[in-house]
Amino acid sequence: MFEKIVARTKKHIFTDMSGNYSSLSKGEGYDFATLREYQYGDSVKHIDWKKSAQKMALQQRIFFAEREIDINLMALMNGSLHFGISRMKQEVVGEVASLLGYYALKNNDPFTLTLFNEALVTTTYSTKQESRLQNVLKTLLTMNVIGHHIDWKEVEKYAVHVLKKSSLMFIIGDFFEVPLLEILCRKHHVVVIIVRDLFEENLDNIGTLHIKDPISLEERRISVDHAFAKQYSQHQLIEDRNLDAYLKSSGIAYTKIYTYEDPFLKLLTLLRSL
Repeated sequence: MFEKIVARTKKHIFTDMSGNYSSLSKGEGYDFATLREYQYGDSVKHIDWKKSAQKMALQQRIFFAEREIDINLMALMNGSLHFGISRMKQEVVGEVASLLGYYALKNNDPFTLTLFNEALVTTTYSTKQESRLQNVLKTLLTMNVIGHHIDWKEVEKYAVHVLKKSSLMFIIGDFFEVPLLEILCRKHHVVVIIVRDLFEENLDNIGTLHIKDPISLEERRISVDHAFAKQYSQHQLIEDRNLDAYLKSSGIAYTKIYTYEDPFLKLLTLLRSL
């Protein structure tokens, strides 16, 4: 599975994907941005003499400078990732992390891939090395997530106090609870990627089931008839509306990727909007 995901990722990143999510800032770069009147202290080498003659006032060329961006990828490895009809959610999270990691490599940006549940599981640390990315991806795809939950307070401590620099932070998980991201957003530009299986939001009438909660490990039998399925789906719709409102009010960009979808297409649209 690891080899297939990496091969598919490389095809997308180095063949299909173009553009750059790196924000541009005005500075001493190469791409022309705009003109403004010359100000005392400006470099005379950037005066546009032709435009200055036309406007009868010195005009200064301002350029865009491409700056290296710190990319932080955080995969939330809780027990509910151990589910999927088309594909396991854990596998899709791995492919999303792979796509974003290789995109950072393509753009020569330093990146960190961190796996988190109740605490830090493992991390690449800030790197530009493909081997580190691959090592953590292998752990992501093979680790046993059953019985684990997300401790948002620990996530907050790590993101604010351990990560020293501000970054573009992608948080990947299934987000069946509203997260705690307010403090993270003060330091990082946070982007949320929600990975779900469609069945989790739209239950079918499938009869009696013996289920085991992948986080609490609680076991019970339930009867999934039409009434139960409808009630569950309505409840999940309300929860997702609350999540949507929270992310929008926090100014957090996000996308949702289902297990039957190609993550590349959703990520391409997301990255071009940043």
